[in-house]
Amino acid sequence: MLLRVNVLFCILFFNFITMTNGSGKLEYADRLKERQIEFRIAPANIDPELIQTVIEFFEAENQHNWMKTYKSRRKIFQSIVRFDTYLKLMERSLGAWRLKRVHVLEAEVVKDRYADFFVQKLKIRFIDEVKDKKLLPPDFPQQLIDNPDGNLFGITEDTYWVKEKSAWKCIECGVRFHVPLNGRVVYE
Repeated sequence: MLLRVNVLFCILFFNFITMTNGSGKLEYADRLKERQIEFRIAPANIDPELIQTVIEFFEAENQHNWMKTYKSRRKIFQSIVRFDTYLKLMERSLGAWRLKRVHVLEAEVVKDRYADFFVQKLKIRFIDEVKDKKLLPPDFPQQLIDNPDGNLFGITEDTYWVKEKSAWKCIECGVRFHVPLNGRVVYE
């Protein structure tokens, strides 16, 4: 019993130490803040479940929780794109990027362009931060956002979401010129 308590204490202490900056002050809040995305949802006509799905999707993307983002895609996407391939390509696409802001500007239900069903179209303004501007190609088309470091880039895109078995799934999640697998992969 004493050994089990000591092991548990050591695990808890190690976890505490790994979240401190050496002075004993917790950095967890700082690390959490680093991952946070500013969300703004302007239209009032969006299903609250879809809003929650969108927030969870982009937070998972920022945290590199690829299993969660993969499961947020349609079953037909998952049947074509293997998870190990998805994992590698997403890590490569987003390794130097962090999503800072997601502003949903417009929402409307539209007939899908390629299939015979209706989807929720969300026009989203994305603001991404790149860790090193040298990683950008010289003709990078995103708009530079005025900021002191010059490392924020913005683009507005239409994203498409559909309810599949009572859960919202992403069809096109916002390519942002550097996340190709967030685009439409399946044309039904």
